[in-house]
Amino acid sequence: MKLRRRTPVKSIKRLLKSNSQEIESALDRLQAVDLAEIWHHFNTEERVGLFESISRDFQSEVFEKLDLEYQKELLDNLNTSQISQTLNSMAPDDRADLFAKLPEYKAESLLSVMKRTEARDVRDLLEYEEHTAGGKMTTDFVTLSPEMTAREALAKIQDSVDKEHQRNIYAVYSVDSSGHLLAGILLQKLIASDPDVKIKDITRTVDRIKINEKEDQERVANIFAHYDLLSAPVVDDDDKLVGVITIDDIVDVIHEELNEDIAIKAGTEVLDFEPKSILKSVKTRWLWLMTSFAGGLAAAVIIGIFEGTLAEVAALAVFIPIIMDMGGNVGVQSSTVVVRRLALNRAEHNWHEIASGELLSGLLMSAGFGILLWIAANYRYTSSIAWASGLGIALALAISTVLGVFLPIFFHKHNIDPAISTGPLITTAIDVIGLGVYFLLAIWIVL
Repeated sequence: MKLRRRTPVKSIKRLLKSNSQEIESALDRLQAVDLAEIWHHFNTEERVGLFESISRDFQSEVFEKLDLEYQKELLDNLNTSQISQTLNSMAPDDRADLFAKLPEYKAESLLSVMKRTEARDVRDLLEYEEHTAGGKMTTDFVTLSPEMTAREALAKIQDSVDKEHQRNIYAVYSVDSSGHLLAGILLQKLIASDPDVKIKDITRTVDRIKINEKEDQERVANIFAHYDLLSAPVVDDDDKLVGVITIDDIVDVIHEELNEDIAIKAGTEVLDFEPKSILKSVKTRWLWLMTSFAGGLAAAVIIGIFEGTLAEVAALAVFIPIIMDMGGNVGVQSSTVVVRRLALNRAEHNWHEIASGELLSGLLMSAGFGILLWIAANYRYTSSIAWASGLGIALALAISTVLGVFLPIFFHKHNIDPAISTGPLITTAIDVIGLGVYFLLAIWIVL
């Protein structure tokens, strides 16, 4: 019986029920990620049977791709031998990520059935903060002596892959007798080198791409993007090689950071993108919405304070929406530009250049829209109202630009995620400040 590519679920279910001997080879023809994607179509009994039908060499790869709930389900239903084999064969970084999400009692129980070396590796990796280079690296890497020949190096790599299930080897690194990082070489170049050449003669410095184990994951992703890396060495404070980060981990980081930025802009949390209860969804959004609600109330209070002014000159109310909307939009634009440039580390030592450039752009736009609104208002209303509305929107946009530029920089300097300033915080502040400025100008010019 052959597994059809277009309907794998039905075919797999049929093979499971018939206890066919073909199921292992049929499953092995699938990609691990494809098998993980259809995992939810099976019930618990079928999922356990499915996993047991996968070849042993393929089990850990599939297990790594499963959602946490399905990983936990398998750990609760497999026998000790199967659990041990699966956990021992996992990539160290994926295994550490799993253990970080398990209750402590469960983690300790699983560590007790693993090989001593792998269990110690898990404990070592769990010492790192989740969003640092150490939390993302793998300890599956190959080290070479600078005195080795290319032939000897390739033999060591081949032996390591054979015994330790190495995956995603893009580069290897030479170290001294104490484990200090010396240099690196791409695997492709090593393969193409003369078999008798010494490693020290074909390696290159890695000073620009080596990453400290405490480095934030976003900074790591920027290094990968800047140097077009597939992998990078991770070192401790003594410059000893402790791990390697590969591009597949960085892709995950990029997804995490993107989801986080989108969530902040939407006034919610990353967890809100995942299926969960309605009450939890409301809870995650409540704080941000309360900020906007409070800002709206504050704006209403300001309008109430200047109610007499509006009663005398009703035309002033016509321009309130455009001043509030434009102020919020300009502030968010400015802050988004600054946040992005901070994230790209272009403002690490020259934030004043970014601030001055963005301020100049914002002030030019403020003047431009002030003139446009003055022309529009002058056509329909009196000259005094035209001046009040034109100056009002110009000042509101200028203030919005200043907040949009300096709030992200302030947060960045105080080690707070600057993306937070692009949410309701800026628009709420501008609604209140912009209206206040507009009404004060109206009183001064019109009345």
